[in-house]
Parts: sequence; C-alpha cells; structure tokens
Amino acid sequence: MVLFSSGRIMLLSQLPIVMRESLHAPLQLTGLALALSPLCELVLMPAMAFAALRWGRGTVFLAGGAASVAYYGGLVVVTTPAQLLLLQIGYALFGAATVMVGIDLAQRLMVGRAGRATSIYLSHENVAAINGSLVATVSVATLGPQVGFLVPATLCLVALASATWAFTRHPEAFDLRRGPPRVRRP
Repeated sequence: MVLFSSGRIMLLSQLPIVMRESLHAPLQLTGLALALSPLCELVLMPAMAFAALRWGRGTVFLAGGAASVAYYGGLVVVTTPAQLLLLQIGYALFGAATVMVGIDLAQRLMVGRAGRATSIYLSHENVAAINGSLVATVSVATLGPQVGFLVPATLCLVALASATWAFTRHPEAFDLRRGPPRVRRP
C-alpha cells in the first residue's frame, strides 16, 4: 500500500502545475480535478464491496492496483483537461478497491483486534506521505512535473506485481467467500 499510495503526495503538489503549465487549463478546474476522485470513491466503495463478495478480495484489490498503474502512466501522456478528468474518475477505482479491501484484510488477519488492525493499515498513509515527498522531490527535479509521474507508475507496477504474487500464492486468504480464518485456541 505504501508503494501504491506514494504518488498521492506528488499528485497533490504537481497536479495543479500540470493542469496549468502543460494542459493550459483554467485554475478553477484544478479544484474540480482534485475533488473528483474522492467523490467517485464514495460511490464506488459499496460497488467494490459487492464485487469482493462476488469475485473475491484479491481480484478487487488487484483491479484497484492496476487502476493506479494506469493512472500514473496516463498522467505522463495526458494532453487535455478532459483526459485528466477521465483519469481522475479511473483513479477512484484505486481508492475504493484498495482501502475497502485493505481494511477488511487487516481486520481478518487480526481477528478480535479490528481497531488496532485498521489503525495499522491506515498508518500506511503517513509512510506513503514521507515516501511520496521524496519521490516527488527527486522525480520532478530530474524529469519534470508531468514525466515525473513515471516514477510513481513504476512503484505501482512493482506493488502490483508483489500483490499478484502474494494473492496467487495464498488465494484462500484473500477470498471473502471462504469466511474468516479460524483462530486456534491454546
């Protein structure tokens, strides 16, 4: 999740610059672009919960991870504000799928300690903020504000490959349809 989320800080710092300098979009459109993904996530979270019940957690999580790879890769080549807004809607799939499934996985792996599991899971945002700040500093300085998004795209690709490996090695742990893992009592 740290790798998947590390581009979010770069997104907040560089998206207004990309919109203004590269896409020549009006400044008012920046607020809409930044708000679009969170608004769409609210609608998509229940849909992702339904999809996880139907196709399994791993599938939904990986779909969200693939959406993040496509998003950051798309930011490198986007040429119009309309394309950017479509990318923002697609990026909502990442947030809706990974957060919903990630919290559920954390709670199932720490049965009986759901609050602690959720706190540990959500702390990835703090680590991602630190990592994302470093990524943004280095990639923007060397590649520029738009092409610099190749770095988070690559990080997301590594995270997607790692998640795919974990989910294929342990499919039973990532499928909501199988029920919670059994707790062994001493």
